[in-house]
Amino acid sequence: MAIQHSDIQPAVNHCVQVAIAGAGPVGLMMANYLGQMGIDVLVVEKLDKLIDYPRAIGIDDEALRTMQSVGLVDNVLPHTTPWHAMRFLTPKGRCFADIQPMTDEFGWPRRNAFIQPQVDAVMLEGLSRFPNVRCLFSRELEAFSQHHRPDV
Repeated sequence: MAIQHSDIQPAVNHCVQVAIAGAGPVGLMMANYLGQMGIDVLVVEKLDKLIDYPRAIGIDDEALRTMQSVGLVDNVLPHTTPWHAMRFLTPKGRCFADIQPMTDEFGWPRRNAFIQPQVDAVMLEGLSRFPNVRCLFSRELEAFSQHHRPDV
């Protein structure tokens, strides 16, 4: 896949197997997955750094298993609080859902509070394990094209 991005410098072309637009939680996780599989990846992020404020406050057991599968869970756990209870209220203050997740039958606490910017930083740092993954900040993705390469 060929992509073209630009910043203050002239446009640059890169040819990679997978291009990911955005260094948010999904983009960073996908880059870690693909990186451990040896796939050549380029993450292109418009901002100059990771966002430093949380956009989410909860992470579940499935997300922790995902972190485990890419070897990052031990670095993520210090930024979580297990068994995070949640209460959802109507505008008049009546509770319509009270979630008290005190189970871990699938290996990890069911609901956890977390500090998203710190977990995002763990995922970004995780990319440094893979020479086949690059993450470019302050870049705007202008175009991309896909070229079929037959399997050898």
